[in-house]
Amino acid sequence: MSLFNSILTLKSCRGFLNIIIVLGALNSFAQPFTDVLNINHQYMKTKTANDSFSNTYYNTLLGILLPIKIDSSNYLIVRINGEINKSRLSGNGTDAGVNFKMLLFSLGWRHSFNKKFNLTALVHPKLTSDFVDKVNSNDFQMGATLLAQYKIRKNYRYKVGLYYNREPFGNFIIPLLGADVQLNKKTEFMDSFRST
Repeated sequence: MSLFNSILTLKSCRGFLNIIIVLGALNSFAQPFTDVLNINHQYMKTKTANDSFSNTYYNTLLGILLPIKIDSSNYLIVRINGEINKSRLSGNGTDAGVNFKMLLFSLGWRHSFNKKFNLTALVHPKLTSDFVDKVNSNDFQMGATLLAQYKIRKNYRYKVGLYYNREPFGNFIIPLLGADVQLNKKTEFMDSFRST
């Protein structure tokens, strides 16, 4: 009887812990630009209409962002992201998968010229590999972001910038447009819109 009670207690604790984790995750959504710690895990399994093929996909991300105040006008920005991606396709005699890892280290600077205008510049060297074969120059990518922000009023700010990354297929450039709008003390909208 004691073993049964122990197993029942263990299952109850595990269920309670799962509920706490889910409820905690529901309350912890935020933008990755302001999170000091960002943890994300995704799982997806799909099947074709006649169930002949299935695809399983996992993605896990851990990100750390440290804005370090240098003085009243300058911040040093250090960002480290680690990511694991796994995908497996199976069915009709096919069983193939991809498994790769990514490490991104961003270093940047934010300078406020005055109370209305600031400029942020970041460089993003990235290593992406399956680490099965020897790591070579094709596994490295270099990226950069330049973002200017101008405050129109106390509660409204425009953003304009450019994102660049050297992808395996060539140069990838995305213009950035955005706005931050604060409706009241509790409600604020912040976004950067990417257009390609």
